[in-house]
Amino acid sequence: MKTLLRASRDPIRLVRIEAAFGLRAVDVQSLFREWLSAQDVLAELPETNYNRGLFFTARGAVAEAERAYRTAIRLWPHDLAPRQNLALLLAGAGQPRDAEVEWKELLEEQPGWPPALFSLGLLHAEEGRWADAIAELENCLRGNPGYPRGWYNLGVTYAAQGRISEARAAFQRAAADPSSKVDALRELASLNLLQEDQ
Repeated sequence: MKTLLRASRDPIRLVRIEAAFGLRAVDVQSLFREWLSAQDVLAELPETNYNRGLFFTARGAVAEAERAYRTAIRLWPHDLAPRQNLALLLAGAGQPRDAEVEWKELLEEQPGWPPALFSLGLLHAEEGRWADAIAELENCLRGNPGYPRGWYNLGVTYAAQGRISEARAAFQRAAADPSSKVDALRELASLNLLQEDQ
């Protein structure tokens, strides 16, 4: 395999083809060994490290995934995906401050990038930092009004702050989004029941 990789004009494609054959044969252990040996040859390609980050994230190997994403960022400093995935990994691993730093660096590189604004807004909401959450989600939706689940999550943050009319308007917009429709309609019904009780 290593000889083929060195001779190939498209080593990434070759590794993917080998992976597909390995998956068809349902031989995951040998596939994993092949994949690891291919990494030696492809170690300085950013795509390799990005894919390693995805792989280790899926396996729950946080330290290895973080190392792979950081290598991809070093090799590919202007690509947004490795830093976004690193921030998501850190947030999921209980390192919200580190995740926030990554998202803020990403937003310095690419101001207004909706996935980073959305993720940062959700992080702030999870921490109860409602004003920050609202600001990030509003910025996300200002730049991309159709961002999936954006209006729904903004509605949740408004409702948590008692801003019911704004929550209702956000949930109404969210109901037009197929990814949020059911949740948004449920929240609207809850708001209507609350209003009737008062």
